[in-house]
Amino acid sequence: MAPCTTSWRMSPARSRFAMYGTDDAIELWAFEPEPVRTTVHSGHDAVTAMAFASDGERFFVGTRDGSVAQWSGAGRHLARARNDP
Repeated sequence: MAPCTTSWRMSPARSRFAMYGTDDAIELWAFEPEPVRTTVHSGHDAVTAMAFASDGERFFVGTRDGSVAQWSGAGRHLARARNDP
C-alpha cells in the first residue's frame, strides 16, 4: 500500500524534496541527474516532523513516539535519540 502523504519539505541545497504523512514512511524525491524516488521507514510511529540539514542531503525525522533520527541523503539511518519522560 502506498504511504498516505500529507506534508512535504524542500531540500535547501538541491532539487530534492521529501513527503511524509500518517505512517512511518518518508518518500525522498530527487530530480538530478535523473528522477528517482526512494521510500524509507522510520521504524517507529507516524512521522510528525521532517527537516533537511543545510547540506541538502542529510535529514532529520521526528515521530509521534518522541524519537528523532538522522538519515543520510541515500536513506541510510545514521543516529536516533528518544525523549523518555
